[in-house]
Amino acid sequence: MKKVSIISIALYLILSFPLFSQNKTLFHYPLNNGNLWEYWEGPRFFVRVQHKVIGDTLLSNGKVYKIIKITENLSSAVALQFQRIEDHCVFQARPRFIPPDSVAYDEFLLYKLEVKIGDTWPYPGYGYDGFVADSGFVRVNEFGSLSFGARNWKGVVLGSYTLPDTGLWFDPDVILLDSMGVYRDAFEGGYLQLRGAIIRDKQYGTLTSIKEDKPNPNLITDFALNIKSYPNPVMTELHVQFELRRPDKIQIAIFDLLGRKIHEFPSRNYGIGIHTQSWNGRDQSTNWPLPSGIYLLTLTNNFNQRMIHKFTLLK
Repeated sequence: MKKVSIISIALYLILSFPLFSQNKTLFHYPLNNGNLWEYWEGPRFFVRVQHKVIGDTLLSNGKVYKIIKITENLSSAVALQFQRIEDHCVFQARPRFIPPDSVAYDEFLLYKLEVKIGDTWPYPGYGYDGFVADSGFVRVNEFGSLSFGARNWKGVVLGSYTLPDTGLWFDPDVILLDSMGVYRDAFEGGYLQLRGAIIRDKQYGTLTSIKEDKPNPNLITDFALNIKSYPNPVMTELHVQFELRRPDKIQIAIFDLLGRKIHEFPSRNYGIGIHTQSWNGRDQSTNWPLPSGIYLLTLTNNFNQRMIHKFTLLK
């Protein structure tokens, strides 16, 4: 544990805090496909780390998440994070290991995006047994502005504390910038400092190329191209069209937003190219017409990779 001065960190990051403190302030967290952030890993600053949003997936908890691929220039390893936004909050999925060899996902609150000074929420710490425990809390410490990529950004400084509040930190401050995302992130023994980003196809700061890893069938990737459904919204019959990069065994299923499986097509082998499948808008188990609403179409391949597509049913 380290006792850290909030003032010294603020000065180090050249932040200014003259404006707002009592009213709630809303921050936009840009979790769009294709967005990319490149960080220096401190305190030594010779490792570059990239975070990139590569798609969507439905996890076992029935919730849809953005997939964030994490790579670094000194390692061939690839890590994945799963995040989603709901009600001005960012949630991150975390695995729960179920003996002997199963994994189920739940989630924790990573960031609140509509906050005022002093707001707090539980902090997910990691125990020695590898399980996650809410053993601390995050507190909103400061608002201000920061210059990055030739413009100024509204920002918020978050501190992470133990329970009970001893004034000791798990990690240094985390800094979020409105419409940019994480400017500074922290981990045990170090931190990440933003050096460049691509947000909605616009570049900020400095980026360097990190060599792409060879395809790994155990990772969730875009194994299919141009997945779509028509018509959308659907009134009577849904037609699913997708294009495969390579021959694969595909399972197509439809879920409601609670994660309940509505219909599942028999899995079958498909070749390279464009394929079409149709669905009559009925629950497979009861053959009843389904009510209007938003549904999720999933494609799962032979390596248990999954892609997801939303569509609307109108009755």
